[in-house]
Amino acid sequence: MKLPKMLFVLSMLLLLVPSAALAGDFDWIRDFNIRAEADPAGFRARLAARFNIGDVQINAYSATLKDLRTLT
Repeated sequence: MKLPKMLFVLSMLLLLVPSAALAGDFDWIRDFNIRAEADPAGFRARLAARFNIGDVQINAYSATLKDLRTLT
């Protein structure tokens, strides 16, 4: 009776620990949003420089995000 319980606990640990570690990978999103809200013009300029895209693509992307926010 003890062996199945130990196997269950071990399998739960193997499932939960990696998923918690992977969740930490998305911590950059919070910083990303803070920077975007603090300096929108600078943020847009950094996006354009980083991805080598123009202002038209950034405007289209921004409009798409605004549309998605209104849907939810």
